[in-house]
Amino acid sequence: MVYSSGTLWLFGGYQSSHGYFNDLWAFHLTSKTWEPFQIPSLPEGRQFHAMSTFERFDPSRNLIKSDLYISGGSNYLTKQVFDGLDKIEGLGQNNITRSSVLTSVPKEGHSMIAVGNTLIQLSGCNTLKNECFNTLSILKI
Repeated sequence: MVYSSGTLWLFGGYQSSHGYFNDLWAFHLTSKTWEPFQIPSLPEGRQFHAMSTFERFDPSRNLIKSDLYISGGSNYLTKQVFDGLDKIEGLGQNNITRSSVLTSVPKEGHSMIAVGNTLIQLSGCNTLKNECFNTLSILKI
């Protein structure tokens, strides 16, 4: 779960009675209401992924745009640990889009934060290969 412009964003997760989720939800803090967001081709259902938001000002529309980054995670039913970094662009807007930004080491249980125009990822594991990492990754966005 991440915060952006008065909204909490939730993607994915796991529930034993329903399996893995790949849905995107917004919880609006002012109205205390949930809103589902449907966009084409959301990333596969997963858990133990990392998320971060990046906000930028769009002077042509005089508004702040928010992008969501989703990294790694796992789906034990399909025996996958994911290696991608996905970008969900335009959170809260009518034209939300998704793109794959890069492929890296498959990992889950890692941390990620956006600082300025930089994404920082720390550590993580690949439990399917019984590996854990002591790494720091820096990506300009």
